[in-house]
Amino acid sequence: MRHRALYHHTQGVWLCQRIFGNTITVWKGNAEVQVPVREIAEQHIMEDLGRIPSPGDWLNHMNVASWMSGPKHKFVGREELFNSVVKAGKE
Repeated sequence: MRHRALYHHTQGVWLCQRIFGNTITVWKGNAEVQVPVREIAEQHIMEDLGRIPSPGDWLNHMNVASWMSGPKHKFVGREELFNSVVKAGKE
């Protein structure tokens, strides 16, 4: 499932073309044939999923965990910072 979520979508097809080029050469009988990588990738996804989703289709169905929002930082305003410096200076 993780592999499909990462690569089985429209962006994954584009990635295949970036890695393998626009076409690959295969032998059919005694002849070389140029096959579009896009067609291979799209056919593979269609066989696996029955359609070619977008990355957003996958993301819309994923659960979001709290750690995905990044670290929790407390906002410190100028007044709070100033007051803590003043208090530290009086001690």
